[in-house]
Amino acid sequence: MKAECVLFNLAAAVALFLLNGWLGKLQFGIDELSFEYGSISFFDTDSQNFSGNFFQKIVNPTVFLAAVASVMQGIGLQDMIGSLWLMIPMFWGIRLMYMILKNRLRILNLKWEALACLLSLGLGEGVFFGLIQELIRQGEAIWISSAALRDAIWFAILAYVARTAWSVMKKIYAGKHLYPQETLEAYVLKRYDAFSGKYGAYITQQVAERYGEKLSRDAQERFIRTIYAIMIYEDYNRPFLTRVLERIARVTVFRSCEMTLGIMQAKTTKLITDCQSIGIAMEELSRPFLSGEPDPEMRAAEAYNFGENYAREVRGIYDMLDRRLPSDRDAPDNEVYRI
Repeated sequence: MKAECVLFNLAAAVALFLLNGWLGKLQFGIDELSFEYGSISFFDTDSQNFSGNFFQKIVNPTVFLAAVASVMQGIGLQDMIGSLWLMIPMFWGIRLMYMILKNRLRILNLKWEALACLLSLGLGEGVFFGLIQELIRQGEAIWISSAALRDAIWFAILAYVARTAWSVMKKIYAGKHLYPQETLEAYVLKRYDAFSGKYGAYITQQVAERYGEKLSRDAQERFIRTIYAIMIYEDYNRPFLTRVLERIARVTVFRSCEMTLGIMQAKTTKLITDCQSIGIAMEELSRPFLSGEPDPEMRAAEAYNFGENYAREVRGIYDMLDRRLPSDRDAPDNEVYRI
């Protein structure tokens, strides 16, 4: 191989290495990319994603190789194209020397580096020998024809317009537009009105009798709000008709099995009323409050149901009640919303 071919490939490999680094800097920190570019950090590596680094090292050398071959064919250096297979191995050699000089080998994930190298060489050499060399042998242009380029440009324009239109339309489907906080809070307060009117006296009496001497007034209010928050969420997941069907199934099919019944979906082997389900739920929900655990509302919800996001949803309802319903000391004359 001629010395000028080796020097040309070396210069092209250096240019590819510098271009790759520059593209990495441009992509770093952009979370919206399909493949994110990360940087090794002693402070915050866990939150970063290196998928962009991995695929960039695989794909970019092949793209660069094809572009260089196309340019060389266009300016009449077709005889030198046959040596371009050397460029990608040189690129990886330069990368290895750079990592040695920067003392990075000790912290690099060598398994992934080796995998990226093998995939990069396989893709690049495969495209070179299987496509580029074959096009040259047949006397065809490496670069696409003007007609194909025109079609590609129009496809790109149409794809861009469609993507932009979707990005604009997608905002319409944002949660804050479809399900605004005001609507959710109105639903929660409406269900609270219904349940407090139906079960409020029973809940107040039971809390006072069972925990009046064990919990402070503030803790009792928070405990009652927790009961209502779980009641509202359970009713949301198991509305009245579903609970009726559950009672029918309990009487006719699952006579001796443990089921969740009543407004609070309490676990029981017996047929119980809604008030009885509230009484059963109180026993379990009161434990974090009685033991003085931090954030007892969240702990109670977590213990009551292990379902995914259950405690978080209950806490969201609790916070709505806490924001919108005044406490006894804040509104002594408000009998409707007093807790």
